[in-house]
Amino acid sequence: MRTRLRILPRSVVLALLLGASLATDRVHAATPRPACAGACSQIKHIVIMVKENRTFDSMFGTFPHADGATTYIDLNGSRHSLGHEPDSLAYDIGHTIQDAKVADDSGKLDRFVQSSGAIQKGQDVSDAQFYQSDIPNYWTYARRFTLDDHFFSTIMGNSFANHLFTIGGQDNNADGSPSGKYNAWGCDIDRTYPLSASPEAIRYLEAGHARGKVVITV
Repeated sequence: MRTRLRILPRSVVLALLLGASLATDRVHAATPRPACAGACSQIKHIVIMVKENRTFDSMFGTFPHADGATTYIDLNGSRHSLGHEPDSLAYDIGHTIQDAKVADDSGKLDRFVQSSGAIQKGQDVSDAQFYQSDIPNYWTYARRFTLDDHFFSTIMGNSFANHLFTIGGQDNNADGSPSGKYNAWGCDIDRTYPLSASPEAIRYLEAGHARGKVVITV
């Protein structure tokens, strides 16, 4: 019988590693730790790949033996096959807590199309997914290592709160992005430069003026 490995949720991995380390230090501070035996001795690194503004089903819904979706339900209760996700979007699909509540629709999950930015160039890009041919490298990683098909966003909101939870295991009850004087945070783009202006972009970074990402378009 073939068993599929699943990585622990990010926050759980962090908590377990930290908790085990602290507990071991308290109990065995004066005694040497035994060498790790078996498979764990082969683990050199733990790498967690986090995709922002994507869902499991949009990237791996058709992955063999994964618990993914290939269909969606429309506003009339009819079921359809998910469309083909474009390689890039003109702008993000709405993913604030308000957008999430609309899409969830009390658990019916039938109103993603009503999210801001769901319709782009006449296509419903909120009910769509990539194929293996679109993202072959990600599928190779999933086959070679492991795929976390039962891990879900902890916070029903946008990226900022979930970034905090990914790193810290909690987000101080935030469910949206900060606002105020700059109305920006580390995920935002500060400036965009064409490829020909790369030296100028590098000088701007080195001068320490950037308040977000500096993007060079190709």
